[in-house]
Amino acid sequence: MRDMTAPPQPVRTMSTPGLVGLLAAVGFLRIGSVGTAIALQFDFIAIGNGVPNLVLVGGAGALQGFTEMVSAPFLARFADRIGTTRMLIAAPVIGITANVLFWLTKVPLVFAIPLMLAGLTSAAFVPASLSSLAIGTHGHAARRIASSSIFEGAVLAGYAGGFILGPLTWTWFGAGAFLVFALWYLVAFILCASAVPQLPPSNVTPMRSLIRNFWNAPSVRLFLPAWIAANSIVGMYYANFAALFHRRAVRAQTLVHHFPPHIISIISGSWVLLFIIGMGCWIPLVLRWGATRCMKRAMYGALIVPVILFVINHITLQHSIVLLPLLAIGILIESGFGPSAVSYLAEHSDLFANDRASLMALYTITLAGGSALGALIGGIAAHLFLFNGLIVASACMAVIAIIASERLHRLVA
Repeated sequence: MRDMTAPPQPVRTMSTPGLVGLLAAVGFLRIGSVGTAIALQFDFIAIGNGVPNLVLVGGAGALQGFTEMVSAPFLARFADRIGTTRMLIAAPVIGITANVLFWLTKVPLVFAIPLMLAGLTSAAFVPASLSSLAIGTHGHAARRIASSSIFEGAVLAGYAGGFILGPLTWTWFGAGAFLVFALWYLVAFILCASAVPQLPPSNVTPMRSLIRNFWNAPSVRLFLPAWIAANSIVGMYYANFAALFHRRAVRAQTLVHHFPPHIISIISGSWVLLFIIGMGCWIPLVLRWGATRCMKRAMYGALIVPVILFVINHITLQHSIVLLPLLAIGILIESGFGPSAVSYLAEHSDLFANDRASLMALYTITLAGGSALGALIGGIAAHLFLFNGLIVASACMAVIAIIASERLHRLVA
């Protein structure tokens, strides 16, 4: 599988304080990136006088995701060459630069520059953090699964923080919200520079051999469609939900209701909190059933959620309360996919010991690619059919993810 001309470097497990610092930095950086994205949606709403151009909103998310997807393999390989810790330190600096440019920019089309820098931030940080996590938990299966779940929990906690703080910070500071979220990047920088140990560079495999090895590994190749489809669902809602919730009310759709920012914060924060609780519940199930079986079963929750949302969107808000427990169950089930996928990739990274960050770039490529695809499809669907379009598009992607997960499970079972 691996080019034997490049012997693997000695594995250095990470201490608990180092892991804690790394996982905390993951959460803080995600608060900065998500809060910035939400603030940008409110900026588009202000520019459109209450009726944002949803294609432009979705396109902004797609541009950021596309940049992340394209640059991730190159930055991950560079991280393997120089040591992943150095890349962890550099990534928040790029994010701070992006947010300062967001604050300075007043013309929507010029947002392309900081959007691409925001994509570079995630492309640099995520593969390096996952590689460091895989190295730090080598030889400890239970610790690896727990850390993988905590990693996804930190990501989701960051989403929760960004979702909650994004609307509120925009309300309080306007465009100054971009500078506020730059401070979260600064905290991530301090944690990575002070708490995460220096991990040595690797004797990386030649690129041609590495690509051939990845492609010839069915366990890696068949993983990609499921992860892309799952992340496209995240991208659909992440890039479009705030603009739809805050849009001028439409009588035919209950969820397009011109909700105030603090209500949007409560809705999104509750959603992510359920994800975090669900991931904690999935940890023993991943140990018992295995990652691929959990991935397949979790995607059934992603099919339950749009069905319930569709019903809620066509009844009154008062009547929708009785459906909230069913919606919560669907979210709890759906939450198992992320930690299962991270655990699966960390397990298979041992086959590519010198190129862990390059393998983990697949996580970022498919996450960013799926998010960009979801943001674009979701933006078009929302432009045409508002929340109904978003719901139907996410249900279609859930079906694709279920089929892909079933194929992967049959391979490794």
